[in-house]
Amino acid sequence: SGINAAVFFTSQIFVSAGSDDAAMASVYFGIVQVIATVITTVIIERAGRRLLLLVSCAGMAATSFTLALFFLLRSRGDTVPWLAVSSLLLYVTFFSFGMGPIPWLLYAEITTIEIRAELGSAASCVSWIGGFLVALTFSGLNSAFESYGCFWIYSSVCVMAFIFVFQLIPETKGKSVEEIQQLMATQTQTLEAEEREPFVRPRTVVEPKSD
Repeated sequence: SGINAAVFFTSQIFVSAGSDDAAMASVYFGIVQVIATVITTVIIERAGRRLLLLVSCAGMAATSFTLALFFLLRSRGDTVPWLAVSSLLLYVTFFSFGMGPIPWLLYAEITTIEIRAELGSAASCVSWIGGFLVALTFSGLNSAFESYGCFWIYSSVCVMAFIFVFQLIPETKGKSVEEIQQLMATQTQTLEAEEREPFVRPRTVVEPKSD
């Protein structure tokens, strides 16, 4: 989603946006993230995990797109500093609503206790490797595709995450592990049936003609 690039290069993005408060950028970023995370802990049992994930992905896709739009306008000589700053702060807000905390809750809810520790270790490893790769490639992508192209890529990734959540992630609020696994199995069977459906052709029965 590009959150690691936003965290590591917050001040740089504020400077590129022409902000005079670049020195305080990380402070603003952290304050917004803490407030949004606290709000999430309050509403998660009412709103549900799946809804918050969908809102998070959609919001991050939209704010990444508007941040890219700012840099595109800036490259053409038009400067709208408030667009970059508001997009970045809203971006971290939407991240903290869903994609930040909820996956760590979901993995514990959809797995049995026998494999929970191994899965948690694997998830943490993949998360940190992904964060490292995002931070490592940010400058290269920025040079190759310009800032607007870089954030359009992140926006596309968020759109794909939205589709993934919408298609495959069940609502786990108030459900036991057994109920969640049964629900996921049903969803998987439904998707497999839909994939096979175009290849299944009904047989045409030719009735014998009567003389």
